[in-house]
Amino acid sequence: MADDSADIKARALKMNVQGEIWQYGLVRDRGQDAMNNKMPAIPFFEALPYGIDTIEADFNTFRDYTSEHASELDPAWVAGSIGMLSREIEGLKAIVNIPQLTVDEEASEELTGVVESVDDGDTIIIDGREIRLAGIDTPEKGTERGQEAKRFLENMVLGKTVTVKIDKYQGIEFYGRVLGVVFTQDGTNVNLELVANCMAEVNTKYGRHNFIDPEELKKAAEACSETWPHEGVVKVYSSKTNSEIWVDGADTGKVTPAEISVPVGRHTFMCVTVGAAPDSKVMDVKPGKVEVRLFPFAMPVTTGLVEVESYPAGAEFVIDDVPMGRTPTTVEVVADGPHTIAFYLDGYEPEVDTVVARAGQRVTVKATLEKE
Repeated sequence: MADDSADIKARALKMNVQGEIWQYGLVRDRGQDAMNNKMPAIPFFEALPYGIDTIEADFNTFRDYTSEHASELDPAWVAGSIGMLSREIEGLKAIVNIPQLTVDEEASEELTGVVESVDDGDTIIIDGREIRLAGIDTPEKGTERGQEAKRFLENMVLGKTVTVKIDKYQGIEFYGRVLGVVFTQDGTNVNLELVANCMAEVNTKYGRHNFIDPEELKKAAEACSETWPHEGVVKVYSSKTNSEIWVDGADTGKVTPAEISVPVGRHTFMCVTVGAAPDSKVMDVKPGKVEVRLFPFAMPVTTGLVEVESYPAGAEFVIDDVPMGRTPTTVEVVADGPHTIAFYLDGYEPEVDTVVARAGQRVTVKATLEKE
């Protein structure tokens, strides 16, 4: 018959371990809640490894006690208790998330280093630490698209010095990795670039981040709903409809207006129509959809084209005191000239320039407006 005192002591030791396991889970949950509510989470996660040490030590005490008093205890209960606690502890050890960032580093809001390796399309390694790119998700690295995203990221950052911007209230994610927005030395936002090139999707599952503009990410992703990563769609318009569309010197078999799918890269678009001089334009095509407007000239040619751009875009412009619309666009003007072109945009100083459009040719005018 089992000795009651040994049984009571063994059950108390078991309950102690179970209570510590529960407390461990509670600390982990609090760390997750802190992250979700943009509160400092690192102290919670830093405490977890030490909690495991305590749990294991007390578990060993329970196991040793039951071994020493085996003759006084129910062997089935002992075996079942040891098996259950062992599985729970191993499960906890498998999810221990040691923060790869200190509280002080998190407060500094950035770290800089050389990218040693690229684990997948949204994870890089700097000084042995995993950096998870915030606000985005790429396909799994075991897939073809995942490998493509990884190669794209490697071309951008591998072996190069980058700066990781860290939200001081959300420096790590659930697995203890550093969560940040990566910038190259020339200021390129790597997270945004992956989205804009259809290598990643927008994912804000880790909550808001001080260095992420959700609307900017969303806008960058819009183009990817219509095209593949290596393809762009160009909508070609012309002043003379039903003009033949040629791309890179080859007839596409389509007439304006029409959409043309082409590989990402530089291409020459040309419109050809009977009785007119063709017009062409060279464009750098990226994933997504863009428009190009071409103006075949009636012969003999007495007009030229002015391609009008401004920064910021959307400025009203006037040529020779005649309102012509908003930038960016292309307009037809009498050849030679010169013509006076003025730009206007609320909150910015007006800018006036002079342009000469040669017969049958295209000229570009770019205005950089200064704030008032």
